Amino acid sequence: MELLLIAVMALILIIAYAWVRKKQKTIETLQTINRGLAQQFANQADLLSDITIQNNNTFEQLQELRTRYDTVSHQVVEAEAIARDKARDLLHAWKTNEEAVIREDAIKRSKRVLRGNSTEQIAPYLVDLGNPADIRFLGSPVDFIAFKNAAAIRNGDEDRIEKILLVDIKTGKSKLSKVQRRIRDAVAEGRVEFMTVTLETDNV
Repeated sequence: MELLLIAVMALILIIAYAWVRKKQKTIETLQTINRGLAQQFANQADLLSDITIQNNNTFEQLQELRTRYDTVSHQVVEAEAIARDKARDLLHAWKTNEEAVIREDAIKRSKRVLRGNSTEQIAPYLVDLGNPADIRFLGSPVDFIAFKNAAAIRNGDEDRIEKILLVDIKTGKSKLSKVQRRIRDAVAEGRVEFMTVTLETDNV
């Protein structure tokens, strides 16, 4: 009986020992897992700290970039304003200068035209074209047409037109226009006619 009791007690002790060992291993495993989790948490904390630092650095960089952008934008606005003012001043100076040049050129042209017109008007008295009374001013496409002896015929001193002249007065280096050259050619080739046109008074 005692041997049986000892055997049961020994079995119980063996079972208890095995259970304790198993629990110890479980505890060791849990401790290992806990240490691993603690290390991971520490790593994550360090990573989070690094990210926070990086974010702070990035924010500071963004702030610096924004400050630079605002500075450059302000400089651009000032440069544009200066450029507009400069362009306006240059345009005003150019317009003033060009207006003066144009005005001076217009005055010179006007003087030349007036001088030319005056010369054309008094040319019959300056050039030997015969009796000024024989000359009629046309202006275009030639300046004058002269009927030699027309005044003498009216006065009864002559009975024949000596010649008919188409006269154009030129000053300086002026040349005949294309129309004037063609008129000259037509006269030289005898393509000149006299035409009488009779109008019915009822149709006038």
